[in-house]
Amino acid sequence: MRQLSEEPPGPTVASSSGQGRRRRRLALVLAGAIVLVSLVAGTASLLRPGRSEGPKAGPETTLGAVGGGRAQGLAKVTGDARRMVLTLETLNLPAPGPGRYYEVWLARQGQAPTVAVGALATDNQGIWSVPGAVVERYDGQTIEVWLEPTDDGPAPTGHPVLRGPFRA
Repeated sequence: MRQLSEEPPGPTVASSSGQGRRRRRLALVLAGAIVLVSLVAGTASLLRPGRSEGPKAGPETTLGAVGGGRAQGLAKVTGDARRMVLTLETLNLPAPGPGRYYEVWLARQGQAPTVAVGALATDNQGIWSVPGAVVERYDGQTIEVWLEPTDDGPAPTGHPVLRGPFRA
């Protein structure tokens, strides 16, 4: 019979496939940690107090018919300090007729309009880009729609058909 030796067995050499699995696991753990840190940093930057909240929408302004009638309008200002957009939708405005058009004006209360915003499209709707300084200056004043002759002058020459408070 053979006798068992009492010497401890020698060190075993790890197989190369075991080391490969460990490296892959380590790489996956590192990649996961990087993704997690990126998500946390991205979320923190979105929640930062100084961040711009994007475009704001002002209150809607209802325009009523001047001198009676069923015509009405709805104006709204959206945007931020860099770009303000005025949208105006009208209802029951009669066709302007040949040689006439509807123009939108901003005015100081009790005064003649001084800032032409633009002409309504043929569907009596309009969207205009308005400088932030103009919106700020006329906030709380008046917005009017005038039926104008096609002379396209720098001041209103027709008559107002819709009027309401201008709010931004």
